[in-house]
Amino acid sequence: AVNSYHRLMAEAFADFTNRVHQLSLPPDIRADLLQCVQYINRSVTRRITVADVADYIGYSRQYISKRFKAELGCDLGRFILNSKLTEAQNLLRFSEKSLSEISALLCFSSQSHFQRCFKAQFGMTPLEFRRQAKKNA
Repeated sequence: AVNSYHRLMAEAFADFTNRVHQLSLPPDIRADLLQCVQYINRSVTRRITVADVADYIGYSRQYISKRFKAELGCDLGRFILNSKLTEAQNLLRFSEKSLSEISALLCFSSQSHFQRCFKAQFGMTPLEFRRQAKKNA
């Protein structure tokens, strides 16, 4: 029962986080770019590339990358990585999964790569983040 409760809370928080993230998108975002963002957010537990997003939306990789950068101010590959790292924060905060489990779940090439990316994005290691999150809870 406790695990079910924690899982439900983690899912609710992840959904809330995705909704808040979408609110930070420009209100006049074009439908095709919104579809890209939603596809990426739904795909954080899969190995996903810019080419996958382009195939999903039906545009060339170069075209969608250029439009994404121009309209949202963020490189598409960086957005994919940021989405995975945001999900990692949720998992660190609301689950007891190990770093290796999180790394594998989010399809990082290795745990050390995951840790480097996380630290570069947030200025602390995943374990430091988890400790701080639990202390602030």
